[in-house]
Amino acid sequence: MISFSSAWSLVKTAVLISLAVTALRLVGALGGLPDFLVNRAAGGTGAIIGISWLAPIFAIWFGRKLAARGDASLKSAFMTNFVYSLGARIPVILIMLFATLGDWGTHYDAYPPDMEAMEPIAQWFLGGVLPQVGFWMGAWTTLLGGLISWVTVRFTGVRPA
Repeated sequence: MISFSSAWSLVKTAVLISLAVTALRLVGALGGLPDFLVNRAAGGTGAIIGISWLAPIFAIWFGRKLAARGDASLKSAFMTNFVYSLGARIPVILIMLFATLGDWGTHYDAYPPDMEAMEPIAQWFLGGVLPQVGFWMGAWTTLLGGLISWVTVRFTGVRPA
């Protein structure tokens, strides 16, 4: 199985691209770009500028990198995507904290109506941290991305040892 540091060496360029897209989205939302580009609503669904669609694309890239190393392990595919999820989503969690405390008016601090009466830290934790960790890091990036990477490795002809 791949180590954390080896996985980091495979994903660091993808993390930098994700950070650039996150920064672009934040600046665009604060600067008034239209919603089809940066959607300010809770969840920000459907915005063109965003990192959610990058995870499956990068998963293919990671699979090709693992295949080049001859690593067909499902555990390595999951670890690589998990390390990417940390680099891509922890900055989003931090941005959500500052946006929530500062009431920036972006999707980073937009929460469902039933959360409006909550204190900002509770909103951030329940509406930001938990979805980021549970869905975006866990299910979307690590599990789905890991499977995509593993299938990509398998399609290259590399077989588990």
